[in-house]
Amino acid sequence: MQLAPQIERSVEQGVTAPKKSTRPHIYELDIVRALTAVLVITVHVLFFTKVFSTRLSFLLPQYALLTLAHARAVFAFVTAFALVYVYAGKPFSGRTFWKKRSLGILLPYCFWTCIYVWVNWHPATLEAFTWTSLRSMLLGDASYQLYFILLTIQFYIIFPLFLWFVQKVKNHPWLVLSISFAIQMIVLYVDYSYVQPGGKWNLSGLWSQIASYHDRYIILYEFYFVMGGFAALYQTQIRAFLTRYGKSIIALMVVACAITVLHFYIQIMVGHESYARATNFLQPIVGVYDAVLTIFICYGAYLLASKKRADGKPRGYKGWQLLSNATFGVYLIHALFISLTMNYSYLIPQAWPAQLRVLTLWSTVVVCSYISSIVLMKIPVISRLVGRKQAFPNMSSLFSKELATRESLSKQ
Repeated sequence: MQLAPQIERSVEQGVTAPKKSTRPHIYELDIVRALTAVLVITVHVLFFTKVFSTRLSFLLPQYALLTLAHARAVFAFVTAFALVYVYAGKPFSGRTFWKKRSLGILLPYCFWTCIYVWVNWHPATLEAFTWTSLRSMLLGDASYQLYFILLTIQFYIIFPLFLWFVQKVKNHPWLVLSISFAIQMIVLYVDYSYVQPGGKWNLSGLWSQIASYHDRYIILYEFYFVMGGFAALYQTQIRAFLTRYGKSIIALMVVACAITVLHFYIQIMVGHESYARATNFLQPIVGVYDAVLTIFICYGAYLLASKKRADGKPRGYKGWQLLSNATFGVYLIHALFISLTMNYSYLIPQAWPAQLRVLTLWSTVVVCSYISSIVLMKIPVISRLVGRKQAFPNMSSLFSKELATRESLSKQ
């Protein structure tokens, strides 16, 4: 990756990886990560369980999809927040950073891409499997959730430049955020009005193929990455803002939900747009809603983390940390459990209300996904497949402890 000389000197200052951070742990970030993963599962389960809905029960999952199918914005926010918080103001080596992320992100992404190609597409030959897997790694289409990871990889590629940028303009947060939001809205408008199916441009050939993957280009989410970067730099001010304007944030979220649903009905009833376009998650109104939703989720995490124990740590923080560490594996794995539960959904009594059947499947997918991810991340070497590094137990230490115990017992 070629950077301008002055940028390269800035981001490559220091040739070693930064030492382990001594900065305070952001417990709110653990909560947001866990909530975002559950939100992603919820959206996907609701989509696949629409077949359970009757005419009377159809509206509830549709309202939920309209207001919940926006986890990708929160995902981008959290990704940028975590990285900027860790690396800002420290010596930074892009080479070391990319090497570490190759093991933590690229390796599991490639592995699970191959798994989903095998499970979903059943290539007939080894050659077909290889070429299909390579293509899917590039496009993130082996399974419907893997483009989340593809977006992460794109962000990691440009992160040295991004880190340099947010630190360079950190004294002008409102100006930069305003410009970034304006760009976000323009890009969403052009994409929705011209590029997407049903838009004004009748694309064909290669351009049509490029447009069909419009949802996995990082430029469509740039504001949320910038938003996360500045939130990491101004976390103290962010907490003060959440404390002061908590009720206003809740009210704003209610208004945003109402406007989003109303806009949907106007598109359908007045504009006579197709259902697919009206529910599209990449359109200008969604750009506003996603920003509000991100702030709202951060406020909820702040409230949960504000409930302190006697030692000053949030209640249940160990549980939140465990769930947070398992979220990357959950993103990778949960599609398998959705397919599995849908295949055996006939075991749920047909007489149950649609909402109860959906809740049963959702609970099963959430629990199985998290348990599987937690188990995998605790196994040495295998843990790399869910983005975690689990060291082998120190056998010499265990042997010394066992020997000391035996000697102690022999003296008694």
